[in-house]
Amino acid sequence: MAFLLSSLALLLYTLHTMATDIVVLKTGGISLQVNTTSAALSASVDGKKWLTHGMDAGQAIWSLSLQMSGQGALTNGTDSYGGYHGVSFVYTHQGKEMLQTEIRAYMEGERVIFVQHFLQDLNSSNLPNPTPSNNCGGAVLNQTDQTGGHLLTKIQNVSSAAKCCALCLQDQACGTFVRDPNASICFLIHGATGTYPRSDREVGFVRDTPKPSTSGGDVIIGFPKFATTKMDSDLNCIVFGGCQLSETHIQRFTDGPAPGSETDGIPLVFYDENLRTLLLGPLDNFLISVHTPSQEQHGVKVLSAGIKASVKFIPAGFNHTIVLLGGHGINSTMYEFGSMLLSKTGKQRTDPYDSVNRKILGRLGYWTDNGAYYYHGHTGFDNHEEALKAVKQSFEMSKLPVRYYQWDDWWMYQKGDTKYGMEYWWPMPTEIPDGMTNWLNSPTSLYNPMYSATNVYINNPDYEWLIDETKNNTIPLGQKFYDDIFANGSKAQMAMFEQDFLCTTNTGTSLTKSDINHGKTWLVNMGKAADKANISLQFCMMNAVHTMASTWVPAVSNGRSTRDNTRRSRDLVLVLGLDALLHYAMGIFASRDNVFTMPYQPGCANGYNDCKEPNVLLQNTVAMLGGGPYGPSDKVNMTDTTLAMRSCRSDGVLLRPSKGVTMLDVAFKAGFDSVPMQGTTVGPSIWGAYSQINHYRFSQILSISLNESVDVEFTDLDPYSVSDDMFAVYAWNATTITKNDINVLGMKLTIPASPNPNANVLGYHHHRIHKVVPNGFTLLGEIEKFVAVSYRRFTNLVSNEQGLNVTVLAASNESVEVTLLTPQGELMQQTCSAGSCVGEDCDVPMLLSCSNNHCECK
Repeated sequence: MAFLLSSLALLLYTLHTMATDIVVLKTGGISLQVNTTSAALSASVDGKKWLTHGMDAGQAIWSLSLQMSGQGALTNGTDSYGGYHGVSFVYTHQGKEMLQTEIRAYMEGERVIFVQHFLQDLNSSNLPNPTPSNNCGGAVLNQTDQTGGHLLTKIQNVSSAAKCCALCLQDQACGTFVRDPNASICFLIHGATGTYPRSDREVGFVRDTPKPSTSGGDVIIGFPKFATTKMDSDLNCIVFGGCQLSETHIQRFTDGPAPGSETDGIPLVFYDENLRTLLLGPLDNFLISVHTPSQEQHGVKVLSAGIKASVKFIPAGFNHTIVLLGGHGINSTMYEFGSMLLSKTGKQRTDPYDSVNRKILGRLGYWTDNGAYYYHGHTGFDNHEEALKAVKQSFEMSKLPVRYYQWDDWWMYQKGDTKYGMEYWWPMPTEIPDGMTNWLNSPTSLYNPMYSATNVYINNPDYEWLIDETKNNTIPLGQKFYDDIFANGSKAQMAMFEQDFLCTTNTGTSLTKSDINHGKTWLVNMGKAADKANISLQFCMMNAVHTMASTWVPAVSNGRSTRDNTRRSRDLVLVLGLDALLHYAMGIFASRDNVFTMPYQPGCANGYNDCKEPNVLLQNTVAMLGGGPYGPSDKVNMTDTTLAMRSCRSDGVLLRPSKGVTMLDVAFKAGFDSVPMQGTTVGPSIWGAYSQINHYRFSQILSISLNESVDVEFTDLDPYSVSDDMFAVYAWNATTITKNDINVLGMKLTIPASPNPNANVLGYHHHRIHKVVPNGFTLLGEIEKFVAVSYRRFTNLVSNEQGLNVTVLAASNESVEVTLLTPQGELMQQTCSAGSCVGEDCDVPMLLSCSNNHCECK
């Protein structure tokens, strides 16, 4: 009944406004004004206009000019996201209905969904050439040419452009106008998008052949479209982008360059100085979605969302949906977006300790990725097999409980990583003489690059391949191929399959961007085979669209969030806090990559940074708190056992936080005014992680390269906190602490500046924030660990007037030293000694009880 009443109220309101051709759609604090004659729209948030432009009445699909059929029509209904009201438009080409668009505003929450509904089959290979206008008066100057054509002389001004156009139409060459040799017409091509969205060619560069763009960086049709023109609020935006998401950044949206490209800008997050937030992103079709910038009439910079122009065929009935999601704060809005995508597919957020994921995410490993000591090199040994056997023996002697080993791109037959790719997914005897067997007697994570079109499986009738012959690459579309190679991998105890070079497959080939289904089919069938084999998947060298595509694939547990850790650039790690926002939203964990545990290891593969790691403790802390796989990559006998043991229990079970680090909202607020008008930044790197034990939250803050101090309110970290709560806070740097190092604070922490000491070293602080329970005790946990209070170590924390009780989970015969802060401000240590248990990753639960100044564990 409430839904019907609200719908009726809106209908009465929209009927009233139809007299002025304006429909107002509201959802929460978002208000959309839609012009039913032109389809132009503007979006306001809490009464302030944020975004404007929308879709014009005259549009084009590729080179097919469209005209609106009548006015927009009011709509309402219910779908999987709830009840909505909206307005729809129909567009025609030569009298045939081609496209229907709809704007839906939802009754619950703050959600607007834009729908592109294609009414006819569309094939880019047989579209007619565009028909330009002979209207010369609309030409304006454009400073860039991204159409793929030749850059000729610039048009100096509108009047000379109009004159040149008129002369050209009379077969007289003039300036930049080129006459089509096959017709008495002159072409002025839209220089920013390479498409033909207007009947009059307004922009001032020409292209030799008037064909529609099929670039993955262009959009078939832009809906919605938003201009960067300043409205009532200044806006910044987060742009997720680049290979390995290494180019994710923050930039000014208001009056700035329009964000987006084939690899960047999906999703986009707009926010104001108070962190009021709008997120724009697709709800499906991720691998063929694009947000692309263009420059339209009068130099207005516009962001257009839609399907990549590289898609060759769109069938009638195909829908594309894009959400504009409102929120208060970046972290919570991102999380809600991820929840929308996960609910659509039914995938659960990754549990790192379930029966499959615990084999990698839940255990200490050893890595040989790019940057590792034994990446494409085995100094001192005849092959990688010998090297890894020696590494394992050294761990056994030092009692470091490494539980699995990662093999990177050195182990199988391939023709490079990208030019061709994998030829035969089988160990080369020069590197692994014992082949695909259990010679290491340990679980493994096995790597795969791109797929060569000349691989040994290509003619197997049981497998279906999609080939890009211009690039010598292919992808398997069926599940059978993965069923078979994963069965082979099981012979070496494969626990995780790493699919690398997703970004190169996405942008460097046609394999996943020219068809509406191929990319999704590939990844989904890979995932089905992984589920069948009881292994997990890691996505590597990914674009942001692959993070969203992980919601299709339950087996994907983590994805890379930085470039390879080759130690060649101090600042490469700084992007992880932003990237982890997207990963965490989509229910997977952010992987930093391999790490050195010693500052100097001579003779390392490729000699990166002279084999030096100047930020050992920080890099290991980030790798652990990010939540992805954690594993040293050191030379044999050179792993710092004490440092590596800070990650885990005595049996190698990782002691992880409940939530890995992401950029905290306070960082976006503190850095709002410092975002450059023309340029980008990763913002102040203030990252937060936490462990949740019952309703007690134990937080950690990493602040890196801060130029000035920043205040953090504890209410931003802990939704359970109230104004009179107290918190025990200390800075951790892997050294012993005393009671004088701990401050008991109210609701705020001032994080000091952390300037970089030199060109190689990052300045940082690592603060831990532990809530004081009502009786005055504070559980500080295992201070020596990266995560002092892990939910894998501590459960069932209960406080009462007498004291504090908490369950401690230990490995078989493990001793756990737990530190507490008493109500009197003294440090108290209690050792809990476990008995034995049987089984992999088994737990011995012990009850730690503390009251007054006494603790006991039993």
